[in-house]
Amino acid sequence: MLKRVVVPAVMFAFALGCASATVSSTKPAAAPASQPPTLQDIAGQFALVAIDRHALPYALGSQARAGSTSAWPIVGGSLSLNPNGTFRIQTSYDTTGAVGSFEASGTCYRAESNFKMVWNDGGLTDLILRGDTLLLNKEGSLFAYLRR
Repeated sequence: MLKRVVVPAVMFAFALGCASATVSSTKPAAAPASQPPTLQDIAGQFALVAIDRHALPYALGSQARAGSTSAWPIVGGSLSLNPNGTFRIQTSYDTTGAVGSFEASGTCYRAESNFKMVWNDGGLTDLILRGDTLLLNKEGSLFAYLRR
């Protein structure tokens, strides 16, 4: 008689335990696709930290032309990018003992996965975001600006 009661009770407990251990077949929700950054996302103050992967001060070398600012070593610079797309860029040069500077401004706009800079005095430059660094390809040289 004991055998009749124990065997069904063990079978019931085993079935109940297996039923509660079933694995859910629902899949986790897919992560939302990340949106490309906007001008508002990248706006801020940036400091010039390198040119063509060289630390400052750095002279542009083969691109230097006598009598032009590119013949002087670049000792620093900054880039201010506003949320409305306007920018101001300042570059400091060592002009043999004294520091001179050059300033320019313009507007930026989104172009596919990067940005374009339109200079007030003419010209168009690619602006690429890499983490906290903005890269400007200006006349064949890569200027790297780090977010402050």
